[in-house]
Amino acid sequence: MIKRACYLLVLCLALAGCSSEEDGPLLGSLELAVSLEAPVKVKATATRAMDAELQLEIWSSDGATLVRQFAPGAFANRLTLEAGSYLLKAFTPNYTTSYSDTELGEAKYYAEKPFTIEADVVNRISFSVPMINTAVSLSLPSDFDTLFSSYSFTIKQQATQRNVTLNAGATAYFDCTAGETDLLYTLMTINSDNEPHSDSGNLTAQVGTLYHITYNWQTRSLNPTQAE
Repeated sequence: MIKRACYLLVLCLALAGCSSEEDGPLLGSLELAVSLEAPVKVKATATRAMDAELQLEIWSSDGATLVRQFAPGAFANRLTLEAGSYLLKAFTPNYTTSYSDTELGEAKYYAEKPFTIEADVVNRISFSVPMINTAVSLSLPSDFDTLFSSYSFTIKQQATQRNVTLNAGATAYFDCTAGETDLLYTLMTINSDNEPHSDSGNLTAQVGTLYHITYNWQTRSLNPTQAE
């Protein structure tokens, strides 16, 4: 009778060990709502097409191990993760790209957000990803060519010496260091009498901001303003 009881005790302990191994790690669900921030002073909000460019990565909380990776526009709105702490990275694939003098560039977006997954609950994360460079566009009056037969507009970034030629209606993008960058813009014109003229100015552009440089007929000069 004692021997039988010992067998039963050993069997119970073995079953308990198996059950513990089969339980596995504690899991929780993650719901993501990630979007792009529109540049400062631009009233239009980010579109689905813009959001589709976002690439997401989930890392360990110390940023040493990549846990999940999603191609641009392919991230799931809900997924399952082990309970614990993580780091979410969201960015456009071009966020490390350097543009040359012959390229206008594109808007870059990047953000990181630490988060925690609790077991057996739905963990919701909602955050927006800011633009990490700055943009400048040129706007000329519709009758500009009645006074000037030709023009050339350039923007030079002081820190990198990148020099971009910009046509009216186009936009050029520049990287920012410490939240801003110094730009030198120059408009070279030739009037109907074949006389050359130039007008230059400096702009300390802030990160995440879109600037319009317009030509003022009354002052015959350039006027940089934040886009509205």
